[in-house]
Amino acid sequence: AGGGTALSVVLSLKMAGGWSPAGIKESHPDALPGGQYLAGAVFFSPWTNLQCDSPDYYYNSFAKIVGAVGDVYVGDIMFRGHPRQNLDDFTANAKSYVGSDHSLLSDPIASPFFAGADELGGGGVPPMYFAVGGSESILGDSLIVAQKAALYGAKVQLDVMVGMWHDFPMYSEGCGSGSELWQGIRALNRTALFIQRIGQRKIVASRWGLMWPPADYRPQTPAT
Repeated sequence: AGGGTALSVVLSLKMAGGWSPAGIKESHPDALPGGQYLAGAVFFSPWTNLQCDSPDYYYNSFAKIVGAVGDVYVGDIMFRGHPRQNLDDFTANAKSYVGSDHSLLSDPIASPFFAGADELGGGGVPPMYFAVGGSESILGDSLIVAQKAALYGAKVQLDVMVGMWHDFPMYSEGCGSGSELWQGIRALNRTALFIQRIGQRKIVASRWGLMWPPADYRPQTPAT
């Protein structure tokens, strides 16, 4: 749950006082040293819905299609169980993650899929980059969060790589095949460009005494 936990941290920092949801009121929470703010955040295939009930658990379930010219694999190759088994496994992990308090399964911080205007709106959420595979069991965990964040005014970049599986950038070297996984390389390169761009913008904002993250409340759609 690394990506989902990272997003929970971003939302926790925002709620602790990046800017108050009611207005543009700067504060300096103790969560980061020196009153610093996050310049941005990067997420690879974050698991954000601890209820584990998005349609992609079914539609992107793994299947092996046997053909005359060779076998074809579809769906999320990282989770090869029956959709019901995958759902049960994810749900068991989610309950272990939150411990005895199962209300956290739909808590907007612990389970950011359920975040709304209070958590995502009103400023204080840094620019975010999402990279997710188009064949993932948890594709919706990125799509829905990215769309809602953009709707509430956050700067969001979302890349969906068709046919890719969970955490595909980790396999950019090609999984031992001898050939690079170009989708993974592309996601890593776009991550680097995102970090470079927001780092430069935060430096400029700090130099001129401007607010960061940008307090832009206009509804948007994720950049791709």
